[in-house]
Amino acid sequence: MEQMNDHQYFIQEAIKEAELAVITGDGEPFGCVIVRDGKIIVRAHNRLYIDYDPTAHAETVAIRLACKQEKSLILKDCIIYASAQPCPMCSTAISACGAKEVYYCVPGTQIQEAFSQITNFEELGLHPKQFLRREYPCTHIHNDEGLKVINSYFTSKKPK
Repeated sequence: MEQMNDHQYFIQEAIKEAELAVITGDGEPFGCVIVRDGKIIVRAHNRLYIDYDPTAHAETVAIRLACKQEKSLILKDCIIYASAQPCPMCSTAISACGAKEVYYCVPGTQIQEAFSQITNFEELGLHPKQFLRREYPCTHIHNDEGLKVINSYFTSKKPK
């Protein structure tokens, strides 16, 4: 088990990544490090502007890099340190990769307060208290071919 000062160290490293995102102009002020066995295996920061990618949040960038580096979709022995509380998209990615723990510095409510200084949430169609949640129309279109592709893939993956 890591000591509290280890957690502080890794959070500080995530904060350095957040600063780097701003200094380089790559993205917004969010950073992340992924740690295994007490060592940082990946450092990443928000890359929204440099990648023109709305999913290039610090956590998703870090997870992509770590999975590629480890040649695995699973990071079960890893701890994620984020400069801010992961958004719903990043939380889903964290769940998908199976990281064992997450530590963050700035709570979502404080991020909301900071963004409200520069963002008119009404213009974005967001309620200030739910700025991380955006609803959009989503309609099911039935087509058997879609399910055939999925079933074919998973049938071929069955143990022999």
